[in-house]
Amino acid sequence: MPSYTIRRACAEDRQNFVDLGWAFTQFQAKSFGIPERLPEIMAPRQQQAAARLDSQGDSHPIWLAHQGDRVIGYLTAEVYEPDAASENEAGPVGFIDEVFIVPEQRGGGIATGLIRTAMEWLEAQAVSRVVLHVYSRNENALQLHERMGFSVLSLERQRETVRSWRSVYAPTPRRHPKRGIGTELHSAPIPQTRTGP
Repeated sequence: MPSYTIRRACAEDRQNFVDLGWAFTQFQAKSFGIPERLPEIMAPRQQQAAARLDSQGDSHPIWLAHQGDRVIGYLTAEVYEPDAASENEAGPVGFIDEVFIVPEQRGGGIATGLIRTAMEWLEAQAVSRVVLHVYSRNENALQLHERMGFSVLSLERQRETVRSWRSVYAPTPRRHPKRGIGTELHSAPIPQTRTGP
Protein backbone atom coordinates (compact mmCIF):
# COMPACT_ATOMS: atom_id res chain seq x y z
CA MET A 1 0.00 0.00 0.00
CA PRO A 2 1.52 3.34 -1.01
CA SER A 3 2.36 5.89 1.67
CA TYR A 4 0.86 8.66 -0.44
CA THR A 5 -2.51 9.63 -1.89
CA ILE A 6 -3.36 11.21 -5.23
CA ARG A 7 -6.21 13.63 -5.85
CA ARG A 8 -7.25 16.41 -8.21
CA ALA A 9 -5.93 19.84 -7.31
CA CYS A 10 -8.38 22.47 -6.08
CA ALA A 11 -8.26 26.22 -5.43
CA GLU A 12 -6.91 25.68 -1.90
CA ASP A 13 -3.83 24.01 -3.44
CA ARG A 14 -2.77 27.15 -5.32
CA GLN A 15 0.30 28.01 -3.24
CA ASN A 16 1.46 24.38 -2.99
CA PHE A 17 1.17 24.02 -6.78
CA VAL A 18 2.99 27.30 -7.40
CA ASP A 19 5.77 26.21 -5.04
CA LEU A 20 6.10 22.80 -6.69
CA GLY A 21 6.03 24.39 -10.14
CA TRP A 22 8.92 26.61 -9.08
CA ALA A 23 10.79 23.59 -7.67
CA PHE A 24 10.26 21.86 -11.05
CA THR A 25 11.71 24.88 -12.85
CA GLN A 26 14.72 24.94 -10.52
CA PHE A 27 15.29 21.22 -11.11
CA GLN A 28 15.17 21.73 -14.89
CA ALA A 29 17.47 24.73 -14.77
CA LYS A 30 20.08 23.10 -12.56
CA SER A 31 19.94 19.76 -14.33
CA PHE A 32 19.82 21.00 -17.88
CA GLY A 33 21.79 24.17 -18.02
CA ILE A 34 20.47 27.59 -17.04
CA PRO A 35 20.83 28.12 -13.27
CA GLU A 36 22.04 31.70 -13.74
CA ARG A 37 18.70 32.59 -15.39
CA LEU A 38 16.55 31.51 -12.43
CA PRO A 39 16.07 34.98 -10.88
CA GLU A 40 14.68 36.43 -14.10
CA ILE A 41 12.24 33.58 -14.73
CA MET A 42 10.98 33.14 -11.16
CA ALA A 43 8.04 35.56 -11.22
CA PRO A 44 6.79 34.61 -14.71
CA ARG A 45 6.99 30.88 -13.88
CA GLN A 46 5.10 31.35 -10.63
CA GLN A 47 2.44 33.39 -12.45
CA GLN A 48 2.20 30.68 -15.10
CA ALA A 49 1.70 27.97 -12.45
CA ALA A 50 -0.98 30.01 -10.66
CA ALA A 51 -2.80 30.67 -13.93
CA ARG A 52 -2.63 26.98 -14.82
CA LEU A 53 -4.27 25.99 -11.54
CA ASP A 54 -6.84 28.78 -11.78
CA SER A 55 -7.83 27.74 -15.32
CA GLN A 56 -7.85 24.00 -14.60
CA GLY A 57 -10.91 22.46 -16.16
CA ASP A 58 -12.34 19.17 -17.28
CA SER A 59 -9.99 18.98 -20.27
CA HIS A 60 -6.73 19.86 -18.47
CA PRO A 61 -6.61 18.56 -14.90
CA ILE A 62 -3.84 18.68 -12.33
CA TRP A 63 -3.24 15.85 -9.87
CA LEU A 64 -1.31 16.19 -6.63
CA ALA A 65 0.43 13.47 -4.63
CA HIS A 66 0.21 13.93 -0.85
CA GLN A 67 2.00 12.35 2.04
CA GLY A 68 -0.08 13.35 5.01
CA ASP A 69 -0.60 17.11 4.72
CA ARG A 70 2.47 17.64 2.52
CA VAL A 71 2.22 17.88 -1.28
CA ILE A 72 5.12 15.84 -2.68
CA GLY A 73 4.44 15.79 -6.41
CA TYR A 74 2.14 16.74 -9.24
CA LEU A 75 1.16 15.92 -12.81
CA THR A 76 -0.59 18.08 -15.38
CA ALA A 77 -2.46 16.60 -18.32
CA GLU A 78 -4.78 17.66 -21.08
CA VAL A 79 -6.70 16.50 -24.11
CA TYR A 80 -6.15 18.24 -27.41
CA GLU A 81 -7.28 17.90 -30.99
CA PRO A 82 -4.27 17.38 -33.25
CA ASP A 83 -3.63 19.54 -36.27
CA ALA A 84 -4.89 17.40 -39.16
CA ALA A 85 -2.30 18.92 -41.50
CA SER A 86 0.64 17.82 -39.38
CA GLU A 87 -0.48 14.58 -37.74
CA ASN A 88 -2.32 11.53 -38.97
CA GLU A 89 -4.65 11.33 -36.02
CA ALA A 90 -8.23 10.29 -35.63
CA GLY A 91 -9.70 11.91 -32.57
CA PRO A 92 -8.32 13.59 -29.50
CA VAL A 93 -4.83 13.00 -28.09
CA GLY A 94 -3.87 12.92 -24.43
CA PHE A 95 -0.89 14.94 -23.30
CA ILE A 96 0.99 14.58 -20.01
CA ASP A 97 2.69 17.95 -19.67
CA GLU A 98 4.60 17.98 -16.39
CA VAL A 99 5.43 15.32 -13.81
CA PHE A 100 7.42 16.40 -10.77
CA ILE A 101 8.22 14.65 -7.50
CA VAL A 102 10.20 16.36 -4.73
CA PRO A 103 13.76 14.94 -4.77
CA GLU A 104 13.64 13.16 -1.41
CA GLN A 105 10.52 11.20 -2.48
CA ARG A 106 11.75 9.99 -5.88
CA GLY A 107 12.02 6.28 -6.53
CA GLY A 108 9.02 5.39 -4.37
CA GLY A 109 6.47 4.85 -7.14
CA ILE A 110 4.82 8.26 -6.87
CA ALA A 111 5.43 9.25 -10.50
CA THR A 112 4.11 5.83 -11.58
CA GLY A 113 0.97 6.41 -9.51
CA LEU A 114 0.44 9.88 -10.97
CA ILE A 115 0.94 8.67 -14.54
CA ARG A 116 -1.43 5.73 -14.00
CA THR A 117 -4.04 8.11 -12.60
CA ALA A 118 -3.67 10.39 -15.63
CA MET A 119 -3.77 7.43 -18.04
CA GLU A 120 -7.03 6.18 -16.50
CA TRP A 121 -8.54 9.64 -16.88
CA LEU A 122 -7.24 9.99 -20.45
CA GLU A 123 -8.62 6.56 -21.40
CA ALA A 124 -12.02 7.70 -20.12
CA GLN A 125 -11.73 10.70 -22.47
CA ALA A 126 -11.43 8.28 -25.43
CA VAL A 127 -8.05 9.59 -26.62
CA SER A 128 -6.30 7.68 -29.40
CA ARG A 129 -2.87 7.89 -27.74
CA VAL A 130 -1.01 9.66 -24.96
CA VAL A 131 2.03 11.85 -25.58
CA LEU A 132 4.55 13.24 -23.13
CA HIS A 133 7.83 15.12 -23.31
CA VAL A 134 10.96 14.26 -21.39
CA TYR A 135 14.48 15.61 -21.47
CA SER A 136 16.78 13.10 -23.15
CA ARG A 137 19.22 13.36 -20.22
CA ASN A 138 16.56 12.42 -17.66
CA GLU A 139 17.45 8.72 -17.53
CA ASN A 140 15.15 7.87 -14.61
CA ALA A 141 12.12 9.32 -16.37
CA LEU A 142 13.05 7.63 -19.66
CA GLN A 143 13.25 4.25 -17.92
CA LEU A 144 9.95 4.83 -16.10
CA HIS A 145 8.16 5.79 -19.32
CA GLU A 146 9.52 2.72 -21.10
CA ARG A 147 8.33 0.45 -18.26
CA MET A 148 4.89 2.06 -18.61
CA GLY A 149 4.65 1.29 -22.33
CA PHE A 150 5.79 4.59 -23.84
CA SER A 151 8.16 4.52 -26.80
CA VAL A 152 10.16 7.19 -28.61
CA LEU A 153 8.06 8.74 -31.34
CA SER A 154 10.38 11.51 -32.47
CA LEU A 155 13.49 13.32 -31.38
CA GLU A 156 13.59 17.09 -31.30
CA ARG A 157 16.86 18.98 -31.32
CA GLN A 158 17.38 22.60 -30.51
CA ARG A 159 19.87 25.35 -30.22
CA GLU A 160 19.33 27.73 -27.33
CA THR A 161 19.03 31.45 -27.89
CA VAL A 162 19.20 34.28 -25.40
CA ARG A 163 15.40 34.53 -25.45
CA SER A 164 14.64 30.80 -25.10
CA TRP A 165 13.81 30.62 -21.42
CA ARG A 166 12.28 34.07 -21.26
CA SER A 167 9.81 33.13 -24.00
CA VAL A 168 8.94 29.78 -22.40
CA TYR A 169 8.22 31.27 -19.00
CA ALA A 170 6.66 34.54 -20.07
CA PRO A 171 3.12 34.90 -18.65
CA THR A 172 1.41 33.79 -21.86
CA PRO A 173 -0.98 30.93 -22.60
CA ARG A 174 0.41 27.45 -21.98
CA ARG A 175 2.67 26.05 -24.63
CA HIS A 176 1.24 23.74 -27.23
CA PRO A 177 1.94 20.04 -26.72
CA LYS A 178 3.88 19.79 -29.97
CA ARG A 179 6.27 22.61 -29.05
CA GLY A 180 8.22 21.09 -26.18
CA ILE A 181 11.73 22.39 -25.64
CA GLY A 182 14.73 20.06 -25.83
CA THR A 183 12.58 17.01 -25.46
CA GLU A 184 11.97 13.57 -26.76
CA LEU A 185 8.37 13.00 -27.67
CA HIS A 186 6.96 9.76 -26.28
CA SER A 187 3.68 8.12 -27.03
CA ALA A 188 1.73 5.18 -25.68
CA PRO A 189 -1.25 3.61 -27.41
CA ILE A 190 -4.47 3.36 -25.47
CA PRO A 191 -5.52 -0.29 -25.22
CA GLN A 192 -8.80 -1.01 -26.96
CA THR A 193 -11.52 -2.73 -24.96
CA ARG A 194 -12.69 -5.83 -26.76
CA THR A 195 -15.89 -7.74 -26.31
CA GLY A 196 -16.54 -11.24 -27.53
CA PRO A 197 -14.08 -13.65 -29.16
